[in-house]
Amino acid sequence: MAGCADLCRIILMVLNTIFFLCGAAMIGLAIYVLVVSGTTITAAVGSSGLILPGVILLMVAGIVTFICSGFGCCGANKRKRWCLTAYIVILVIIIALEIAGGVYGYVNRDTVVATITTRLNVDLNTYATSSTTRTAFSNFQSRLSCCAVHNYTDWRSTTWYANVSGSATAAYPVPDACCRSNISSPSCGLSYTTTYNIFTEGCLTKLQNLATDNFTILLGIGIGVGVVQILGVIFGIILCNNIKDD
Repeated sequence: MAGCADLCRIILMVLNTIFFLCGAAMIGLAIYVLVVSGTTITAAVGSSGLILPGVILLMVAGIVTFICSGFGCCGANKRKRWCLTAYIVILVIIIALEIAGGVYGYVNRDTVVATITTRLNVDLNTYATSSTTRTAFSNFQSRLSCCAVHNYTDWRSTTWYANVSGSATAAYPVPDACCRSNISSPSCGLSYTTTYNIFTEGCLTKLQNLATDNFTILLGIGIGVGVVQILGVIFGIILCNNIKDD
């Protein structure tokens, strides 16, 4: 049994080193988005609340993973049953929450799309009156190379359009953030003569395409993480029982 226990200890140490690095990476990424890139990524969709819940969830997941890896390493290295028990319980809870979250997201995917659409429309309608929203939504459009929610004509039904329509020469005026990067003329969104000079696709479609294009990658990562977590539970139980036998 000693040989089996030693093997389980080594495997657990390796798995929990991976958990430790993943937890640290998640915490670091969340801090980066919230602090370092506060005027770029966070500002891009922060005003509508699209990114903040995800960043907070990422931070919490990172902290829990970090703590879980600590229990696992301590239990495997020091052969402490209570540490291994805590590690197994936390890991099982994490796996259950991941499965529940995945099922909930899939079942309510239409609701998620509707919520995002509503939030984007709110930003669109407050673009003219809120400088925070204006900066956020402008960065959002520039980064995703998109314009408005469904397409560039959405701007025509906003307060912003009512404010600029008198000075605009374009049939469908848009903010300069909708202009392509190779167009450097000032107020190009108010004076463009061809839609080639602006982004015409809506940001909602861009977000949906982004999610679709990366679905396979995200699914693969999710399955890989799940397998590693399940292995952690299995080897944790084996080592815990071995310590009991000792």
